[in-house]
Amino acid sequence: MRPWIRWALLVSTFFVALGQERFKTGELKGFIKAPTEHIIERLEKIPALQKVEGFVGSKELDQPLEGVLIEIRGPGETETVRMAKSNQKGHFRFGRMPDGAYTIKLTLNGFRSVVGAIAVQRSLKSSEAGGAFRIYMLSGV
Repeated sequence: MRPWIRWALLVSTFFVALGQERFKTGELKGFIKAPTEHIIERLEKIPALQKVEGFVGSKELDQPLEGVLIEIRGPGETETVRMAKSNQKGHFRFGRMPDGAYTIKLTLNGFRSVVGAIAVQRSLKSSEAGGAFRIYMLSGV
């Protein structure tokens, strides 16, 4: 993807997100609250990652999911929320992120949101990292 297209998508995602309601308190403070969001699934384990990038898909539909809003808050108690969207192949990527613990949330209309914790440790060797970060969302809200 050309750099200017990626930049335009990032800017448009930012402005769309500004107009949406956000959670005001609790574990999800600062994250966008989707109008159809009712069921939230939890990540089973905390992966350790060198960088925050991965794949999101649906096992039920046996396909990648495009347009999933991925939000990350952190590190630690920092309330900064970064956003990205998955592409047509279900891939997403965040730029360089400081080491630390983060809360991640994935949202797509028609699917259950996913929330969990991840740990970024850039000094990890590829063999030590949790491998490719793959998340499968379940349909239903």
